[in-house]
Amino acid sequence: MSSPKRVLIVDDDENLRSILEALLEPRGYEIIHAADGEEGLQQVKTAHPDIIILDGMMPKKSGFQLAYELKNHVTYESIPIIMLTGIERVSGKTQEYWKEKSRADLYVSKPFNYVKLVKTIEKILKEHYREPFDGLARYRV
Repeated sequence: MSSPKRVLIVDDDENLRSILEALLEPRGYEIIHAADGEEGLQQVKTAHPDIIILDGMMPKKSGFQLAYELKNHVTYESIPIIMLTGIERVSGKTQEYWKEKSRADLYVSKPFNYVKLVKTIEKILKEHYREPFDGLARYRV
């Protein structure tokens, strides 16, 4: 049996981190928290998450900076990143603009539907970490 997938939630909103943890932990995920981009980077280096849920606007280092940094580092570039942010409403820039700028895998505007986000996380993890097909799995002995 494989170990639980690690979800790193990087957001300066403690309530949001708690809600996501309450939704994901019962589904068997190991939850790791960080309150800003610098702490998030340290957690990535030490905890080796399977997916990162990242707020765009945070103190010390923004989520956009952190996502860009991780996606341009050979060790971390394959970790899926879901960017949560309301910056589109403030900046007037499109989701495509911010996705390209940060290189995040998915961009979700705040406010968002928590249930849909959890289903999206599950789908990404299932697809991203799928066992490679060895050609034998379809035959039962």
